[in-house]
Amino acid sequence: METVLSYAFLIWTNPRTAGTTLSAALKTISEHPPAEDECFWYQPNARQFSYIYEDWCIDGDPAALYEVLSRHVLIKHIPEPFDDNFNADLARAAEYNGYRHIHLVRCDTFARLVSRGVAEQLDEWHIDVRSAKVSKLKPLDVPHLISDLRLDAARWDAVRPHLSSVLTIRTEDLVSQNRERRHACFRRLLRFLELPPDGLAALDQAFARGGHNTQSVWQLVPNLGELRNALIWEGSA
Repeated sequence: METVLSYAFLIWTNPRTAGTTLSAALKTISEHPPAEDECFWYQPNARQFSYIYEDWCIDGDPAALYEVLSRHVLIKHIPEPFDDNFNADLARAAEYNGYRHIHLVRCDTFARLVSRGVAEQLDEWHIDVRSAKVSKLKPLDVPHLISDLRLDAARWDAVRPHLSSVLTIRTEDLVSQNRERRHACFRRLLRFLELPPDGLAALDQAFARGGHNTQSVWQLVPNLGELRNALIWEGSA
């Protein structure tokens, strides 16, 4: 009998969306080989496929992308730091090799940007503030955060036309304290990727603690109102 495999996946997301947790959980369920998260990241702290992006910047040749994705490696990718044309080549290579795409979004833009600003201040990208000893924070760099927000949206707009099979997942569903809401989201993911239903237990365990809980340090951020007003002006509040 022919073995039915699940789909290889590519998670497209932004910072502070619980993408690392989702990626790790799905990689334990899938039979395909995992790639390092943000595997094309270059300097500093280059990741395993950094050479692909660095070479692409020189010659624009996507052949290495097609070769790597032909192995059906599992990828989480933040498009923001990369050229639009590279992201488009990555999307086309994934399409050619039969990937399915997860677009992970955090609907609460304010909370995401506060979380990002706090993590950047503490110089720890994947920090969980529950384990961080924080007594004082500087004001958020609001213009920088708004610029990042605009760039994130532009990067996705450049990628989306090249994708066919996309499932949008909300961070708020993944970390919901409502068990039915959380499980409904997990089942959608498993069905979309044709992963076994018993993978729900691994997803549930991964998200048992909820999200980053940045709200526990909001009182230490002196200019939340400035960010909120900027988002209202931006139309993203």
